[in-house]
Amino acid sequence: MKLISKLMLPLIFAIASVAAFAADNFVDKVYDEVKDLEGVTLVNVTPAMLKSFVNMGANDQKSKEFRDIANEIKGVKVLTINLIESGWGKDKIDKLKSEIKSTYSDYEVLMEVNQKNETVKMLSDKVKKDFIMYVIQKDEVVLINISGLSDLGKLIQAAGMMTGGMPELMEKMEKSKKKAKAGE
Repeated sequence: MKLISKLMLPLIFAIASVAAFAADNFVDKVYDEVKDLEGVTLVNVTPAMLKSFVNMGANDQKSKEFRDIANEIKGVKVLTINLIESGWGKDKIDKLKSEIKSTYSDYEVLMEVNQKNETVKMLSDKVKKDFIMYVIQKDEVVLINISGLSDLGKLIQAAGMMTGGMPELMEKMEKSKKKAKAGE
């Protein structure tokens, strides 16, 4: 029995590591499937680039707050697939949605928008410090993965700092969140 328990603990850690690795690399997995198609773009902001953000800029409070946020982020990946140029059809999109649903089944849904020819979904896991957003439009699919950041509020704050103001969508999310808390 002792031998079994000695073997089980490393096995559990190995499985957990593989699961975490798989979740962190979903965008890479999809990219590997589509990288040879026309109309595919991957933007990969590496830890080295994020570290350069941390090391530059003024020393005022706003810059310091931005550096603190950038220091938490371990990576950002944005994959864009032009559906017309790539030849992706409904079957590929349905498969992608299914893979996202199974890969991120334990993530909290932060926002979901479904309109004719457009789906937007934001998912987050504070424990894994992982955020994913996907946008599916009639002619394009966009996957965004941000790892290392546990608080979406910080992401909203960073977006506001980078654009000089909070983007309209993020502002609506914050108002909605405050209304929900006030109603509790």
